[in-house]
Amino acid sequence: MPITIIELTVRPNPRGYGQPSVYLGGTFLCTVRQPFFDGARELLRRGYSPDTLLTMRHQGSAHRSFVPIPIGQAAKLTVVENDTDGLRVTRYEPYPLKTERKREKLSVRRTNSEPEGAFGGGKEAVWGTFSPPEG
Repeated sequence: MPITIIELTVRPNPRGYGQPSVYLGGTFLCTVRQPFFDGARELLRRGYSPDTLLTMRHQGSAHRSFVPIPIGQAAKLTVVENDTDGLRVTRYEPYPLKTERKREKLSVRRTNSEPEGAFGGGKEAVWGTFSPPEG
């Protein structure tokens, strides 16, 4: 059985800045921050087999940007950056839906509201009575 490799093509944003667009052949897939990993998730959403190999090439480039890996494996990954580790590939966690984010914000607001006897404007909860230092 022949090995099938799907190749995504990344095209820069025509404005010269912003997120690039991902194409499969001439078919537009998505406009995203991380074309390879987000493109893999889009292919799974569209019904492609997680076992099919995936690679990516920037428009006009003579070489591939990634060694082919299964779509299912690529869809489980993302890139994060922080001050300690710099860029690193890590496990993908979907961003919560808007309704879930809104619910979380409401619960955070409730815990940050100023309880009776608190000091600090609601940002920190200090229970009990506050007595200023003598002196």
